[in-house]
Amino acid sequence: MGAPFEIERKYIIKMPSLDVIERQHNFCSTEIIQTYLDSPSEITERLRMRKYPDKVRYTHTRKIRVNTLRAIEDEREITEGEYKKLSERKKRGYISITKQRCSFDYMGQTYEIDIYPQWKKTAILEIELSSEEETINIPSFLDVVREVTADSRYKNVRMAKSFPAEEDI
Repeated sequence: MGAPFEIERKYIIKMPSLDVIERQHNFCSTEIIQTYLDSPSEITERLRMRKYPDKVRYTHTRKIRVNTLRAIEDEREITEGEYKKLSERKKRGYISITKQRCSFDYMGQTYEIDIYPQWKKTAILEIELSSEEETINIPSFLDVVREVTADSRYKNVRMAKSFPAEEDI
C-alpha cells in the first residue's frame, strides 16, 4: 500500500533533452502501460504494468480526489495473474495509456517526466510534494509551457478517454 495521500503538481513542458536528464541524480527510465477500470464514480481505479530493465512490476491503485492537489491513494503491488484478471474490468471506451517515465532527483525532490508516443514536442512533468505549500525548484534545463495541475484534460484518466492533440497545448 502506498502513502495515504498523494500531493502533486503537474506541468506541460517542452520535450527535454534526454541526454541531460539521463545525467541527473538517481535517473531511472521505465515504460508504463496504464489501464483504467470500471469503478464507482468517486473512485479512480487503475492498473499499471511498469517495465524496468531487469523486471516487470504490476500495481493496482485506487484514488479518491480530495481537492485539485491532493488525493487519497491506496496502491499495492500485485501478481501478473491478478493484473490479467483485473484487466477484464477495463473501462469501456478508454485506451490503455503507454508512456515512458523518466524520473530523477533534483534539490531534494523527485521529478517525473512522462513522454507519450502521441506527442513529439511536449511532455508532462509531475512533482510529488510532502505538503501543498512545499516550494518547487524546477530545474533550469526544463522549459515549462504552463501548469496543468487543475486542468482535467491532462489527468491520465481523462487522457485515456480523449487524448489531447499536441497542437492544442
